[in-house]
Amino acid sequence: MSAETDYYANLVNIMLNTRGTRFTSAQLLTVRDRFSVATLAFLSIFLIAVSVVSLVAPDAVGTSGAKYFGALSVVASVWILVITLFDYALGRGVLAHRLHQNAIKITKIARAMERELAKASPDVNVLRQLAEKYEDENAETEVNHSPSDYRIYLHSRQKPKGRVTAVLYPVRNFLFSALIFCVSVPSNILVLLVVAGATVWYFLS
Repeated sequence: MSAETDYYANLVNIMLNTRGTRFTSAQLLTVRDRFSVATLAFLSIFLIAVSVVSLVAPDAVGTSGAKYFGALSVVASVWILVITLFDYALGRGVLAHRLHQNAIKITKIARAMERELAKASPDVNVLRQLAEKYEDENAETEVNHSPSDYRIYLHSRQKPKGRVTAVLYPVRNFLFSALIFCVSVPSNILVLLVVAGATVWYFLS
């Protein structure tokens, strides 16, 4: 291979890493978006339950309980507004779709370049056109993954060494994914813990 074809061979590896990272980023954005929807659903159900109880059985929790759950309802209402505004501003669903589609297009370009490089005499002009198409697709996407998404992708690609580590790897990957998820949506988890924990504490105390 010439120096130029070596360059394109290396570019294929870059494409495949970019593709994998963008699939990972799209998946994480989708999970965060769905968790936000689940959080909104939980808080909405909580508000409805408090309203129904206060109308059907106003004396069920007494005056102190009514004030207690009234305060929790205010917290839940504020967080519903905050989460809704944040989700609208971030547009995770749209970003996830763009990154996913871009990853699919990068896959096609990378495979076409691999087929061309596998030939006895690769056409450099074809390789150049594919490289330009790759750059154009990235530019038209107008969205990029974050450095943390790339680190997560590399972490997921690591292979276990030895039988012991092979057994522990699924647990390791699960804990790592759980940590990344918790760090990415701390406010949602916090409000769920506050509302659910305060409700359980009231009835157990």
